[in-house]
Amino acid sequence: MRALWTYDLPSRGEDTPDGAQAPLRWDGNSVLLPDHRFEHDRETRGKDASKRGYRVDVHHVAPDGRGTVESFRARSTIVPQSWSFLQLGDELILHIGTFHCLPGGVHVAELPYVNACDGAGRGQFLQHDGLLVFADSRKPTVFCHDVETRVGRWTLDLAGKAQYRVAPMAIRDGRLVCFGRDALNYVNLATGTVEHQQTLPRVDRLYPPVEYEEDLLFPFTNWTSGGLLRFDPRRNKVKWKVAKRGRAEPPRGQPLPIVGRTAIFSINDGSSVVGVNVDSGEVRWTFRAQWLYTPIEIAGGSVIFGTAGGYGRHLRRHDIETGNTEWAVEMDGGCPYYDKQGDLLVAGDWSGRLRRIRAADGKVTEELALGGPLGGPPLVVGSRIYVLRWTTDGGTPSLVAVET
Repeated sequence: MRALWTYDLPSRGEDTPDGAQAPLRWDGNSVLLPDHRFEHDRETRGKDASKRGYRVDVHHVAPDGRGTVESFRARSTIVPQSWSFLQLGDELILHIGTFHCLPGGVHVAELPYVNACDGAGRGQFLQHDGLLVFADSRKPTVFCHDVETRVGRWTLDLAGKAQYRVAPMAIRDGRLVCFGRDALNYVNLATGTVEHQQTLPRVDRLYPPVEYEEDLLFPFTNWTSGGLLRFDPRRNKVKWKVAKRGRAEPPRGQPLPIVGRTAIFSINDGSSVVGVNVDSGEVRWTFRAQWLYTPIEIAGGSVIFGTAGGYGRHLRRHDIETGNTEWAVEMDGGCPYYDKQGDLLVAGDWSGRLRRIRAADGKVTEELALGGPLGGPPLVVGSRIYVLRWTTDGGTPSLVAVET
């Protein structure tokens, strides 16, 4: 690997909002790098509340390292870690709390201001039959809009006795499945009406299920304990239920991973990852991850994921049936993101090291020191890797292009 060029973002001094972990996007011609800054200086913002907005700069950086910038105003934003790019029909949208069409940055006024992330990470946006569905993590509300016109089709308030998060959501058999009103709801996507609710005795919250041999596997939580249950919908009967201490959920809000005869759920935001025999409900293994950073990726009979915390800061691969570690590559500060490049995995760490790692055996095939912490997910485009490099001394963040 070798660094081809560096594209420096403008220096803005100390009075600048945090822009770490903003997403990168390839639009077919250039890398899009969003950033934001205060529109006015600190003194002006302190005197006049109407001056407390931001300028959002989207840098379009060509393969030769030359860039252009488009800028637009935003009254407020969510943290860059939760910004998202999404494709709506023929248009590319940047979500920063508000939605903006690119290029141009035109505000899509029909779409509401929301934080659509499920915990830390990018927003969760579902598309089905020309509809866009998302929820606000700050309140139990679901929004449905037409993809083409952006016009709202319906809004559903799912507030119950307790203020539970609606996400994660799923679309199953053409219906939206999500929690709210103290039950798991099956929502008609065309009308926004709740057609059916699922509750089970001694279960506080059910997450969207995954079908398995005509049964349903439900992750569930009772907050102080939780786990997984297998439900027979024909007999309306729970076949088995396994619980562990701590709040359980699907790993990183994704659909419940199932490989062969093993399903995986996580405890307390990924402090532990648990493998369960789907036939008997027996716990096959428990791995103390401390923090599960990435979604769990299935690779044959194994799973790959990134962790952080006192029990390991790694990109890891584990056997799905035994839970045994097949390989683990240590990452300074943990591994919150990685990307694929053929049979290799690409990941960077806080020390500024970029690695290409063979997915089959964890061998680091190449390593490159880039001179500063790497923030946000790497972007792989063919033989190129693009990464966002940050500094710890107040210097200028940079987009670095690496040729492999």
